[in-house]
Parts: sequence; structure tokens; C-alpha cells
Amino acid sequence: MEREKVAVIGGGPVGSTLAIILAQKGYEVDLFEKRDDPCDGRFKEQGRSFNLSVSMRALHGWKRANVQEEIIKSMVPMYKRCVHMPDDTTHYYPYGKESDCVLSIRRRYIQEILTRKLKGMENVNLLFNTQVQNVNLKETTFDAVLSDGSISPRKYAQVFGTDGAFSAVQKAFLQTIDFNYSIDFGEYGYIELEIPPDENGNYRHNPNAFHFWPRKQIMLAGLPNIENNFTIGLFMKLRGPNSFEEFKDSDQFEKYMHSMFKNTKQLMPYMKKDFENNPVARIVIIKCYPWAKGNYLLLGDSAHAMTPFYGQGLNSGLEDCVVLESLIDQYNGHWQTITRKFQEMRKPQADAISQLSSSLFDIMREADVAEGYLLARGLTTYLTEAYPGMFRTQQELVYLSHVEFAKCLSYGKVEAQILKEVLQTVPEIKTLMASRQRDPKVEMILKKYFGLYELPEGASQPNELEAILKQRVAEEQQNLTGQVQYQMPLFKQQAFNYSTKIRPTSILNGNTPKRSFHVSSTSGFGMRNMLRYFRYFK
Repeated sequence: MEREKVAVIGGGPVGSTLAIILAQKGYEVDLFEKRDDPCDGRFKEQGRSFNLSVSMRALHGWKRANVQEEIIKSMVPMYKRCVHMPDDTTHYYPYGKESDCVLSIRRRYIQEILTRKLKGMENVNLLFNTQVQNVNLKETTFDAVLSDGSISPRKYAQVFGTDGAFSAVQKAFLQTIDFNYSIDFGEYGYIELEIPPDENGNYRHNPNAFHFWPRKQIMLAGLPNIENNFTIGLFMKLRGPNSFEEFKDSDQFEKYMHSMFKNTKQLMPYMKKDFENNPVARIVIIKCYPWAKGNYLLLGDSAHAMTPFYGQGLNSGLEDCVVLESLIDQYNGHWQTITRKFQEMRKPQADAISQLSSSLFDIMREADVAEGYLLARGLTTYLTEAYPGMFRTQQELVYLSHVEFAKCLSYGKVEAQILKEVLQTVPEIKTLMASRQRDPKVEMILKKYFGLYELPEGASQPNELEAILKQRVAEEQQNLTGQVQYQMPLFKQQAFNYSTKIRPTSILNGNTPKRSFHVSSTSGFGMRNMLRYFRYFK
């Protein structure tokens, strides 16, 4: 029987992973990419592509493509978030349990590994330096402008658009009468900077953490690389006061940075050069629907580009691939049914994570919320560590689970309610947090909300609320029964002294000693500050 021929337009991480999965299922796959072959040494990344943050959802996609373990070798694990405050103090907060982490990797490493995998598959044809134009949705055809300038007409059984926010396939969708589309560039942009290795070739700061510097209208965020450096993003407005528009030259930029971020004088000795050489990029949010027309389907950023602040653009795109593969199996390759079901399942999840990502930026960057953020994270750290298995944060659900993004979004209010009740009913909570001791009153609150992803509506009396909560918990537990979930590999924490040159690359099931972080805060403990933080869950 002749293999069905399909096309993937866009050879980024999502498109390349999808091409591998489709080829493994027996399809003949043509992959079209407008950029150079990542393996020929001409792949351009610096200054235009912030590091990729990888969590469980992306690893699941790469496991299905049989590239997970190879990609992991080029990653650095981040077990905690490190907040750099205006007074130059730092505060560490874990993502979850001791071994739980989010991973950082440069885009080019992913591209090289995926491309090598694709080149070894006999039913995959790679076409780099190739533009796609004249997309015909009715006939499932398009013209490929090859690297030599010649035009090659193409026709396929199914075409997947994974070519990013300004997709050629998406452009064809825009010409149809029933395609809903919105694009939001917003006020903010970013420029890529670097914390290079020190004079001895070592990391200048803790590499096993995601670093960010909140300063109200501006923010720095940094992710580690295996080369003992950090890729840093400066996020600020494009126009107006405290914006990129104000910088006339690199000297003015450096002076501003040193005044706003005190430790950058030691951490970023080459920031003037970075400012001169790297472009300012815009942050774009795209929402559209439907994602399927004829035998074309949009996935990843082509369907749902979002802000980078939750680091879930890549992860949601690879989750798209996992869901699509399961639907191919379920409906035996019937594309009309597969694509219809796919968009119905994934659209609500894409909208939810996009909303979460935009909201997280507000929480992270605003200095007037920073104190409330530290208080909330300190309390959630205590609940996570002192009551294992009884409490999970919204961010833990996003990064370290397969819980639907829509449920993660609604769970924010549940988490906020838990923290409020603990603060209101446990007056000795500050002492408990310092000693990490358990308390029966706290435990009762956690049991009441255990397994719940949204707060019930319409419950006016305490006993009525209790009854609804119990029913919701029972329903959620029943839904989870019998489901087989992908399990994230165990990443053992490494003993890492960042004045010594050690690269934390051998992290998969490694036998390494435990590390401990001292979590400290000079902030006063107050309900008012916590409530300012909670306003983002309303």
C-alpha cells in the first residue's frame, strides 16, 4: 500500500517534532523551512531567539519522537526561581518538590538534534531555504520557491502549518470569510543580553535557577546555558518613559542598567556590545480560529502565539503534537475528523495558557506587587514542603503536570483561596513557616480543597460549600482513574559550586548529592501585601 504524503510547513522545534512523529507513523513527509539547515553551521540564533524553557509537556512530545534523552544532554536544570530585589537581595523559591525542575536550552541545540533525526528517516524529505506561497485551501496545493529560485507546485493529502506567528498558511486562512483573527503587539519588547562566564570560565551566578529582576515597568529574566553563561532578556516598553526609545547610545544604556539593576555591573561586563549588536524584538500575541480549513491545520505559534513569560509557547506546541498523534491513532488517519477534534480540544487550552502567560508578566515585573509575591511564594513553599501531596501551586500544575491549561487557569483562584484561609485562620502561620512544622488547622484547609481545580459557585453557607467541595473532589478523582500519564524523568539535584567549573549536563537519573537553598526574606508579614498579589487571580 502506498504511503500517504503530507507536508509540514515550518521546521522549527514544533514542526520538526511533528514531522518525526508523522514519519514514525508511516507517512511520507515533506518538511519546508525558509531558513538554513541548522546542521550546516549557518543557523542564526543570537539576539533573535531567547532561550527555550522546557517542562514536562515538551519532554512528552520529544519522548514520542524518540529524541528526549539526547536533547536532555544539552539542557541545564532549574530547580528554583531566584528573585533579585531592588535592594540587591535574592530569594529562592522551588518549582515543586526537591527533584522537580524546569529545563533551559538554546534553540539551536534542539534544531540540530531534530534535524539529524529527520535526516536519518528514509520517508522524510527536507527542503531548507524554501519559501511557500500561493496556498490553495480547496485543492490542498501550494507553490514551493526552492533555494535555486525555481518554483515547484505541490499537492498533498494533508498540510500542517507550523511556520510561526506570521505563517504562510495562516495568511491564506485570513482570506476566508469565517476566519477570526486578532494580533496584539502590546507595549513591550525585549533585547537579548548575556551574563558571560567569569575570568576562570565559570558561571557568575547560580546556574540551577531561573533568575529575574522585577522593577515595576521593566524586568530582566535569565536562563542558564551549558557553556557556563546565561542568556538574559531585558523586557521594557518600546515607547515613552523608561522605554527603549530613550536610549540614544550604548553608554546611556549601560548607565541606566547599572542604576536599575545594581549587580549587572559585575554580571554583564559586555552589555554595551550586546546592546549595539542585538535588535529589539517585539512581543506578539495571536489568537485565531478555526485552525482547520480543508486539509490544512495550524499548530503551535501559527495558531496561538503568546508572550514568553510562562515559557509555555514551545511546550504547548509540542503538546499539540502529542494530542494530534493520539487523534490520528483514534480516528485511523481520517483527517477531517482528526483536525476538527483537534481544534475543539486545543483551542480552549491555548487561550488559557496565553492568558496565564500575560498575567504572569504583570505579577513578575511590578515592584509594587513584589513584596506580595515574595510573601505568597514563601507561604506556598511552606505548604509544598510541609504537606507533600496535599498542596500544589498553579505554576507547578503548568510546569510539572499534564493538567489541562484551562484547569490550571481556574486553579489560580483555588490556590488564592487556600492561602487566604490559611492566613485568616492560622495566626501562628509565620512561626510555622519558619520551623516547617505541620499544623492540623492548615491540614484541614488543604484537605477541603484537595483535588479541586475551580471554586464552586452559588454556595452561600459553609456546610453547603463543604458539600459542593466534596462532590467536586470525588468527580475529579473519578476522572483521573485509569488514565495513563507521561512521567517526567527524575532529575537529581546536583551539588554545584559556581566558582568551580562543573557543567550540570549528566542529570538524567544521576546519583548526585542533595543541595539546599536558604530562603530568606526581609519583608514584613502582612495580609495587605498578600491581597495585592491575589488581585491577579480575580
